Amino acid sequence: MGNPQNRWPNSRLQDRQDILKYISMQDLNYCRNPTSAEQPWCFVSRPWDLIPEWEFCDIPFCSCRKESPECRLTLEGREYAGMKNVDGEGRRCQPWLTSDPKRFHRLNFFAFPDQLMDYSNNYCRNPGSGETTLNALQEFWAIPDKDDLWCFIKEKTSQTWGLCKVPFCYELYERSALEGKPTEGYPECLQTEMGKEYVGTTRKTRSGNPCLRWDTQPFGKLEDFDPNLTYDDHFRFGNPASHQDFCRNPTLKEKPWCFVSDLEKIWDYCDIPRCPDLHNKTECKWTHNGEEYAGTLNVTVSGRLCLPWNDSGLLDKFWPKFPEDVTSENHNFCRNPTGKKDLPYCFVGFDNDEKTFEGCDIPFCPLHYLHERCLLGNGSN
Repeated sequence: MGNPQNRWPNSRLQDRQDILKYISMQDLNYCRNPTSAEQPWCFVSRPWDLIPEWEFCDIPFCSCRKESPECRLTLEGREYAGMKNVDGEGRRCQPWLTSDPKRFHRLNFFAFPDQLMDYSNNYCRNPGSGETTLNALQEFWAIPDKDDLWCFIKEKTSQTWGLCKVPFCYELYERSALEGKPTEGYPECLQTEMGKEYVGTTRKTRSGNPCLRWDTQPFGKLEDFDPNLTYDDHFRFGNPASHQDFCRNPTLKEKPWCFVSDLEKIWDYCDIPRCPDLHNKTECKWTHNGEEYAGTLNVTVSGRLCLPWNDSGLLDKFWPKFPEDVTSENHNFCRNPTGKKDLPYCFVGFDNDEKTFEGCDIPFCPLHYLHERCLLGNGSN
């Protein structure tokens, strides 16, 4: 446990407000290191107490990777610690630290994931997170009001910033798989018989025919598509283009399938193996908002028990985005059928006659492909 006389590990008392701002941006109660202490830590009493208590967390080092992956896990990208230093238009980023004293007073350096900050650091970051911090920064610079990765570009111009294009880690995996480096196991396997949750990269049918892209709608809506919903509404993210030509099950067929150019078949099933622990489903999410999550957690972050989805009023419009036939199973597991929340959630009842939903604590799945590259010798030692 931390020394009670040292209210914040490796910090000054005047930094308290900045630390609290950083903490307010964090999800749940995970171990973090907002003060550049020797290792991640967390509060074990309320952080706004006069003398809050804290402890270090025991977190192992990654097996052999030294550099941070060039991808983001979340939409905001606050965890990104990669080395991309050009914005989305290819303009070179400027260092965060300059001789301008306003940056020292207005930038919240506790929000940076870097262990050390020097005058050469010009990597894409998201330090302007949270309404208070954004307002403080926008008082002096016309920075983006979007909670995203960005960087300063040119000084003394009408536009001083640029948004950065950093892929999600699952998108980085897709690129790797299409280059002939798919991983073994999840996500290249089925967690359920129907496979509506499948997010792998198989793109040929069981007979070897190549799949057609979903967004081309080669044969429109088949008879098992819901006539009351649009074609796009049947796909996770509401965007068939993001699924490219991968095998999917946007309806209620027996298993994943895809359209083919054979006019006699139109579509065919794909041959995808089952995950080894089919009945012990992977309790993690692959994408940032977890629409594909097919696990069995049924308790929210506050400890409330989830209620059956049949009582939620969401099934008529969103049944295709559940990773199973929820209309017949009627379970109470955490899901994200609407895609509007940044994590799986569930229906917990009524508060003041209003339907209430709460988020669930679903961790990200391990980045298998990074580990496998490491084992092959890329990035070891």
